[in-house]
Amino acid sequence: MPLMFLHYTEGAFTKSALDSVAQRLMYDSEELEKIPATPFNLSTNWIYTHEYPTSAMYHSGRTGGGRHFITLEINVITGGYSATTKTEFIKRATDAIAEFGKLPEGEPRRVYVVMREVAEANWGFDGKTINLEELRGSTDESIKPL
Repeated sequence: MPLMFLHYTEGAFTKSALDSVAQRLMYDSEELEKIPATPFNLSTNWIYTHEYPTSAMYHSGRTGGGRHFITLEINVITGGYSATTKTEFIKRATDAIAEFGKLPEGEPRRVYVVMREVAEANWGFDGKTINLEELRGSTDESIKPL
């Protein structure tokens, strides 16, 4: 149930491409964290997106130079991902962003992925702290999504 923030310069994604990236990130994150894709669990997966004007992006100390740089910040529960699954998630996220984003062909994919781990005791949802094992074991389809 990661909490993600996707930052990019204007024009990097069309609306439908952004929808596709969000869907891919959501399902990949749940699969790799081994959380069942129940309606409730999927409803706790949030992705905030923010498009910046090119005049607000600085690269090498100059404005307008970071046009094709995209940053994805992923907050996860400590222990939710092994080192191997973190590597896999970073790869999948980069591939999805490159597939749907308007990144220059033939150049390195300038996608920064920052993954932060947060202890269960420091992550609250709906007035309670998160319990990763409970989420992994949940199968109750009757719980209504938010």
